[in-house]
Amino acid sequence: MTKSSENTESAGTARILIVEDEDKIAKSIKAAFQNAGYITEWIRTGDDGLRMAMSGEFDLLVLDVMLPVKDGFQILSELRAAGSRMLVLMLTSRDS
Repeated sequence: MTKSSENTESAGTARILIVEDEDKIAKSIKAAFQNAGYITEWIRTGDDGLRMAMSGEFDLLVLDVMLPVKDGFQILSELRAAGSRMLVLMLTSRDS
């Protein structure tokens, strides 16, 4: 995703929602995006992540697969079922 993407040209800087329960990983991702000039929000649980993603306020969702309460696959499924076309980057530490 580039900062000049269609979603952000008229609205300013892209907003990125990070849904990750591991503090160290989330802080690293957040810092990298902020250093690149993006606005970020970090949420730790799947339920809160889905609620925030559905708000329509974000251009990109960085989504951990293994989350408490609601996992990343459930969140993505519900987003798509609701008609969301938000860009999603899935993260996993699974080896299969």
